[in-house]
Amino acid sequence: MVFQAFFEESLEATYNIIDRADFETRLKSTYDNGPSEADAGLYALRNIVFATGCRITTFKNCSWSEAQAQSQGYFENALAVEPDLIHGTPGLTGIQALFVMVCPRRTFCRQKGTNVIGILC
Repeated sequence: MVFQAFFEESLEATYNIIDRADFETRLKSTYDNGPSEADAGLYALRNIVFATGCRITTFKNCSWSEAQAQSQGYFENALAVEPDLIHGTPGLTGIQALFVMVCPRRTFCRQKGTNVIGILC
């Protein structure tokens, strides 16, 4: 699964900002009970973890630009709730998502090149 690549192979995971067991429990709950639309932080975190993991796994068999393209949709999903993360009720999950979105390889941000992403990056 792509989230495993995030935790096992990404630079972002080395910062230990996301507890893997907690993430897996919340992910299982999401699949068992359906996503909670009220939790923008979890939605963003799930998608940015998937984006990073997808990029890692895809890059093993494709070019970097192809890996970026395949993972871009996940990043855009996470970015769609960025206003809620910054201007809504603060929470640790939202902070974790924002950290991974901007930490330290900002390739998603640089590729898209919009003003909103420029604020994050």
